[in-house]
Amino acid sequence: MNKPQKFKELLRNKEIIVMPGAFDGMSARLVEETGFKAMLATGAGISNSQLGWADVGLTTMTEVCQQVTKMADVTTIPILADADTGYGNAINLIRTVREFERAGAGGIQLEDQVSPKNVVIFLVNK
Repeated sequence: MNKPQKFKELLRNKEIIVMPGAFDGMSARLVEETGFKAMLATGAGISNSQLGWADVGLTTMTEVCQQVTKMADVTTIPILADADTGYGNAINLIRTVREFERAGAGGIQLEDQVSPKNVVIFLVNK
């Protein structure tokens, strides 16, 4: 059974699925080794760990997919990947789905927001 099929099976059980967030290969392995049945490739975790920035829409689809690929390569449980707002319009979303499938995600979650996100950053001079 592949990861998307495993994920569908978990969803069919209608039980609560606890999916800790992971952001790279090591954290993904720790989630699996702890005994969880699935994990979330967290956009905030990936942005924080890879860019050193909060999840404000700076992480690209390619950067997130690269981390999901690394996570999928070292684990056997399904990964629900944070696909942000789909990285563009409807046509971009088609590519987003295909890239996350190729990366090994068992599913993706999309945010109900406009892209780019409305972000306010305050710079404080001392």
